[in-house]
Amino acid sequence: MPTYEYHCISCGHRFDEFLAMKDRGKPEKKACTVCGEKKIKQGFFTPPVGGCDATLKPSSDFKEIINKMKHNGLVPPKYHDNLDRAANRDGRSYKTQ
Repeated sequence: MPTYEYHCISCGHRFDEFLAMKDRGKPEKKACTVCGEKKIKQGFFTPPVGGCDATLKPSSDFKEIINKMKHNGLVPPKYHDNLDRAANRDGRSYKTQ
């Protein structure tokens, strides 16, 4: 869910709400918590920030589980190369933030 920024036109009070898109207009119908006026307007939309920790390493059981999945026919052969790469991963850092 995205975070929406709102502000009161009367007093300038600013606040953020973490809401579903269908609910983004609800704060505009409420009174300001500071001055009590019903002059709330939506400001900027702040998209969610995502990421991953590439430094994590699979547990020692992971390779064993992957091999069982391959040999028991749970995964089609065309995906076996991807499973092998996943099982042999070592942690690395991308330093994106």
